[in-house]
Amino acid sequence: MVLGGRRVCSTGPEQSPFLLLTAARTTRGAAFLAGSDFDDPWRPVRPELLPRYGGPAEEARTRASFAAAHTDLTAFCTTTARYGEAVVKWLHT
Repeated sequence: MVLGGRRVCSTGPEQSPFLLLTAARTTRGAAFLAGSDFDDPWRPVRPELLPRYGGPAEEARTRASFAAAHTDLTAFCTTTARYGEAVVKWLHT
C-alpha cells in the first residue's frame, strides 16, 4: 500500500509527480494492512532502523512510533476503501 501506484505526472515541471492507487488497489492494500502483524515487517528492518533512532536504548519508543504509523495507515486505508475512494500520493522530492 505504501509502495506502488500508477505514476501521474504533475502539471508543471517544478512539481513532484504523484502516484495513484485506484479504489480497487486501495481496498487490497487495506485488507493486507488489516491482516498483517506489525512485528512481521518490524523484525527484519529493526537492525537497520534502530541506529538511526537512538539505538537499543530507544527501541521501545522507536517501535511504538512505527507501530502507531502502521495503525494510522491501516485506519486511513480501511476508511478510504469503505467509501470506495482512490488514494493520491505526492512524491515530495
